[in-house]
Amino acid sequence: MESATGQNNSEKNNLGKVWVKEGKIFVKNPGENGKLPTLTPCNGIELLINGTKIEEKTTVSEKDIIELKTETREEEKGMYQLKISSSGLEAVLEMKTSIINRQYVQDNEPVNDLMLRLSSESEEVCPFTLADIMQEISKKNINYGVKHNVVHDLLAKPESGTYVIAEGDPPGTTVDEKVELTFQKKSDGEKADQKIDDSKVNFRDMVEILSVDPGTLLAVKHPGVQGTIGKKVTGDIIAPAKPQVWEFSAGKGAEVTSDGSKVTAKISGSPVVKRLGNKYIIDVNPVLQKRGDVDISSGNIRFKGDIVIQGTVREGMSVQASGKVDIHGMVYEANISALDGISVKQNLTGSNLVAGGNNTFYHNFFKILNPIHSDLTEICKLLPGLAQHPQLKGVKTGQLVQVLIDKKYSRVPNLINELFKFTGDNSLGLPQEITELMVDIGRYLRGLNLLKIESPDCLQSILQKMDAAHEVINSMAQKKAGVSFAYAVNSKIEASGDVKVSGRGCINTSIRAGGNVNVVGVFRGGEITAGGDVIINEAGSELGAKTLIRTDEKRKVYINKANEGVRIQIGDRQISFPSMQSNIKAELNKDGAMSVSKNKRIAK
Repeated sequence: MESATGQNNSEKNNLGKVWVKEGKIFVKNPGENGKLPTLTPCNGIELLINGTKIEEKTTVSEKDIIELKTETREEEKGMYQLKISSSGLEAVLEMKTSIINRQYVQDNEPVNDLMLRLSSESEEVCPFTLADIMQEISKKNINYGVKHNVVHDLLAKPESGTYVIAEGDPPGTTVDEKVELTFQKKSDGEKADQKIDDSKVNFRDMVEILSVDPGTLLAVKHPGVQGTIGKKVTGDIIAPAKPQVWEFSAGKGAEVTSDGSKVTAKISGSPVVKRLGNKYIIDVNPVLQKRGDVDISSGNIRFKGDIVIQGTVREGMSVQASGKVDIHGMVYEANISALDGISVKQNLTGSNLVAGGNNTFYHNFFKILNPIHSDLTEICKLLPGLAQHPQLKGVKTGQLVQVLIDKKYSRVPNLINELFKFTGDNSLGLPQEITELMVDIGRYLRGLNLLKIESPDCLQSILQKMDAAHEVINSMAQKKAGVSFAYAVNSKIEASGDVKVSGRGCINTSIRAGGNVNVVGVFRGGEITAGGDVIINEAGSELGAKTLIRTDEKRKVYINKANEGVRIQIGDRQISFPSMQSNIKAELNKDGAMSVSKNKRIAK
């Protein structure tokens, strides 16, 4: 049988073979009487048979030594450069690979007549050897943090680029000393954020002047931390940065602790901070100076210290101070309270002034609070026993309190609601102790908030705050704070000390004083209640305006001119004048009866 080439299969299988595999020539001789294989070179391949260069087709056999030579060319020369960063923390290798063009003989299956074929490929080659790069590293004095794995990876698989082949240790982060001001300053006239419904906001309460008590922590210095030592790739040490150091300096109203780390207030007032270089200068100003008027644009003023107002206090505004209040202008339909006294250079209209505490308010406040205190005390005594009752084990303290109030102390909720209404209507100048007490009562004792009570300690804490409020009010009652002003209309004045009216006098005004009352002008309509003597130039009016002057039984009342209808009460004794009287002195005689006598005219 013949093949398509005209050869039968036996002839074909008897032919010699030659082939190429992985760039090498392999030969198999033919069978008996078979045809030797032939090999033909091509351009770019140097064919050597038995050391002789062959340029034409030739026969080969297994005994021949056949060599193939191809050309290898460097198409693009590579380069490399080793640099140390300015910080000394990195050694960076910039490398561009060499491009080598390699030619090779294509593989071919065994055939009898083989024509060689040439192919080529490009290859990236590392521009240095291991010895080269290590010599360069040594030359640069790089002896720390060398990344040998990066070098070996580049030699094994080179690729152009920039590589960090050595890395030092940066110095640790240095933390500067930090000064924490433990208060937030709101400047006079700056409005505080109000995240509430605009329709309900009281714009007069938008501003609060920051003030502090003696002993208040004003600033604290948190120590800095120096970072750890670093190291360059050359082995040189890198010193860490030194932490920023701050220094505290205190004015007369503040003091620095012995270790220099804290500043506390020595007096009540407004904290003031200045920074000069690395120094914080901290002081407490005992006097708040308010330039201009107190109105909606400035907001109400509450300050722990003295307040001096250069202008007028406008309608609806309130001023509260733990020290004195000195107002150079007038007061229109406003509320002023101070623990150490109030002075108004000009007139009052429709206003309330309270100096040294509102004793009437405190009396009524504790009249409501005392039974609450009593019931809570008994509840605290009952709680431990109830908690041990078999049927009540596991019941929370708040639930037990709720049960006791519902079953036995049902007056407590009503008393608490009454207390909140009373304080809401009389909130002018409440001490901080009462304000904090009311917050706790609302948080834990009002309505379902009882269930927030987690232990009897919560009730004990509220009872302790009630006792503290008693102590504060008792101490305030001993303070004699006075009030002085020029003229008042339709106003209420209460002072634990003296009241002096230096101008035209008072019209339809109520004065309550723990000390003396001195009215240089007229007192027409209204009443005076004093703990000391009362001295008035003119009392009442020719039209008979109701005017009452009241004082303690051991005190006296002096009036230059007492109009018809003026009443005087000393102790529980009263007298009313049916007609105008001049230069009178009223007092109780040794028998306790009212005695009215002529007195020399009182100097204005």
